[in-house]
Amino acid sequence: MNTTGTGAVLPQGSPIDTLPEGGYEVTIDGLDDSGLLRCVYPNGFVKHHQVNTVEELAVRVTNQLRARYGANEIVFAQAPASLDAGQSFVVEG
Repeated sequence: MNTTGTGAVLPQGSPIDTLPEGGYEVTIDGLDDSGLLRCVYPNGFVKHHQVNTVEELAVRVTNQLRARYGANEIVFAQAPASLDAGQSFVVEG
């Protein structure tokens, strides 16, 4: 077992939802009242993240896609240039 690196190790579980066929987007929808970044995932699921950089958000998005949808391999075709509303992660299908 490799114990080096950073980040959370998520236990294997059953997906809660399914991903659409082909590629999909995770879109930044702005900040909520408490200053958390609001992201809209496939099928309209909304998750709030506390991050300061696009790189931090990429880790959170990857973990959420694995945990909620059971995604194994996640390849970003495009990442947002900033944390501004309307920016998206485009994931290859």
